[in-house]
Amino acid sequence: MRRRRAIGISVALIALLVFVASGVRMARAVSEHYRTHARELFVFQPIEDRHFTFAGREVAIQDGVGDAGQLIVRLTYGDDSVTLTPTIRPGPAELPGLERHNDWLRVMQIAPARGMTQARFNERLASGEINARLVALVRRPPLGADERTYAKVWRTDWRYEFHELWPEGGIGRQILRHPTGDEPPAPDELVPGTWQFEAALGSWGFDPMSVVAPHASPSAASAREALEASGLALPLASLSLLVFVGALAIAFAPSRAVSEGTARRANRAS
Repeated sequence: MRRRRAIGISVALIALLVFVASGVRMARAVSEHYRTHARELFVFQPIEDRHFTFAGREVAIQDGVGDAGQLIVRLTYGDDSVTLTPTIRPGPAELPGLERHNDWLRVMQIAPARGMTQARFNERLASGEINARLVALVRRPPLGADERTYAKVWRTDWRYEFHELWPEGGIGRQILRHPTGDEPPAPDELVPGTWQFEAALGSWGFDPMSVVAPHASPSAASAREALEASGLALPLASLSLLVFVGALAIAFAPSRAVSEGTARRANRAS
């Protein structure tokens, strides 16, 4: 009895030490991962004006009529321009600013803001210390989708078209589709944690956590990567905890009582 208890307690103490050491190792690994792979935070400032200045160049967003008589939106940036065709029927022309196009077009200024207060962010943005992006974002429903019921179309079938106004001049264009969760992501997919991902899935009131599979969401992917960075610390901590509990159970388990009659029968048999 005493020997069993001594062995059980000794094993439990060793397992406890291993558990603590593994826990410390895991905590340090996870902390280091988040320190070196911190997710960037972005501020999205919507722009409703049709005329303004960006990077020293005039920007104009005007409604027009295409060659086939369809409504178009012409985005002019300095000497460059791009023609955008509404993918969802615009609202009445009497609406102010860009409000009539809000269902399919968003113009926004995007800037990184991790580690800054709102006041500090505004100060650095105004001084030019932060390089802000200016993007016109168009969402496109799948071909053949009824524009009157676009909200009922599977969101995973949408395409997102980014028209970025470069500070040095010119307008870039990129089309990305909804993420599938595959790793690594395909070149034409939205990647969780990027400004494109948050702009596309957040511009029209979508909650990224509700439209993206859990394994593809930024928080879930980041947590998984952090645990993977800890290596064997997690399984070793789990195993040592099980050994600790088992050793204590064995050490303090009550000894089996042997009745007096059973003892006499055992003695006669021997």
